[in-house]
Amino acid sequence: MNKQDIVKSLRKQANGADFVTKAQVSRTLGIDRHTAARYLEGLDRIDGKLYFVGDVAAKIMGRLGS
Repeated sequence: MNKQDIVKSLRKQANGADFVTKAQVSRTLGIDRHTAARYLEGLDRIDGKLYFVGDVAAKIMGRLGS
């Protein structure tokens, strides 16, 4: 899985939007929201709950060690 695959999956979950919620990240990765929060730590948020897809994908890639 590469960054573009992750971005595509996140955007699909967000109905084409460039921003996702923690719940959408958890559904994309097939994990619970508490675990998904680990991938979102330190990322900028919009309205307290939306994360930029590119930032999330980069963080996921970093956590996976790729």
